[in-house]
Amino acid sequence: MARGKATLVDSRSTIISRFTVPLSEDSAGHLRDLSRDFPYCRFEVVSSLPTGKAEMVYDLRITGEQIGERVIEEIRRATGVRSVEVLLRSPTLLVVRLVGTIWPIVDLHREMRLSQRHPFFVENGVITLLVVASEAKTRQIYERLRKLSTQVTINSLHHEYGDDGQGVLTPRQREIFRIALAMGYWDVPRRSTLYDIAQRTGVAKSTISESLAIIEKKLLEEASERLLRASES
Repeated sequence: MARGKATLVDSRSTIISRFTVPLSEDSAGHLRDLSRDFPYCRFEVVSSLPTGKAEMVYDLRITGEQIGERVIEEIRRATGVRSVEVLLRSPTLLVVRLVGTIWPIVDLHREMRLSQRHPFFVENGVITLLVVASEAKTRQIYERLRKLSTQVTINSLHHEYGDDGQGVLTPRQREIFRIALAMGYWDVPRRSTLYDIAQRTGVAKSTISESLAIIEKKLLEEASERLLRASES
């Protein structure tokens, strides 16, 4: 399990992990096949929500040159897909909402109470996931994913809190937090996207996604500690 640093120096340390997991017939097999059959397209799961014990709804974004009717037909015929709704379509963009059998990967997020960090990227039969968790939970996730595929790989970055008295966020994280807050990223309904914040800050969308994940976890843990201290006083 590769990590940015070899040891952890703080029990509150956060591991930002990028897992790559080969998909199987029982785990989003239709996405595995689609990404292999249409290698010139980019597949992104931009949202996913379990709606029952064995069912989920998810939005799939497909980009590429000349996305034709064949892609939609392949999705409609896919095993485990119960309904398909086209949300947006152009010659180079297709967004569809699917209802179907829940994937073991999504079920794992639910079981371990993990926030799903979208988008999930699928390329050549392999899905890439971003996970923000403690080192112990990251190891548990890795072992669970290994049961789905022995070819799971992980690249992790290690982050820890500073003790310089400036709070749990770094200056850069505070700047990104203020921008995201001002742009309504945490509003309900959400008024901005990762792409919007990336455009505003001039930072890559993937970097913004990781930064916001770290910020959220730090602030939640800080709030939890304050509540705990208050209850003990």
